[in-house]
Amino acid sequence: MLPDAGGILQTDDGAKVVFRMQGRTVFRMNEKGEGKGGQLLWIPFESDDQRYLWLNDSLCVIEGVIDAQTLRIKFNVYACVNELIA
Repeated sequence: MLPDAGGILQTDDGAKVVFRMQGRTVFRMNEKGEGKGGQLLWIPFESDDQRYLWLNDSLCVIEGVIDAQTLRIKFNVYACVNELIA
């Protein structure tokens, strides 16, 4: 499965951040017979709000799992920093 979703996030302080999320989900049955989907995703962001301009130069990666029965998702999100240009 190739997730491809996007939208606009509104932060608690009122800023708007555009995002696009893409990647791969692979569903498997675990030893208990439960369907789980392992997810590897990436997200670029875009904002014109001064407080969130740093996101425009960031790419985040996600490792996650989705429960096939409840459709609940659990993510760990990591920001990738290009240290070659620092």
